[in-house]
Amino acid sequence: MVRRALDVQGLLARIGHHRVAIPDLTIAAVAESAQLTILHYDRDYDVIAQVTGQAVEWVVARGSVP
Repeated sequence: MVRRALDVQGLLARIGHHRVAIPDLTIAAVAESAQLTILHYDRDYDVIAQVTGQAVEWVVARGSVP
């Protein structure tokens, strides 16, 4: 999982996303491996999904929680 997280981090850096959190990358790698949808309230997962193609879904509308 760590290898996949680092690979995705490299792919994101190449397209200008340098600040995606390592814990988010790791969670995404585990979810991808298990073919699970990530339910989240964190835009990093949408950014990660741009390169992984995995399913992500906001649990509530972005910006609706203060």
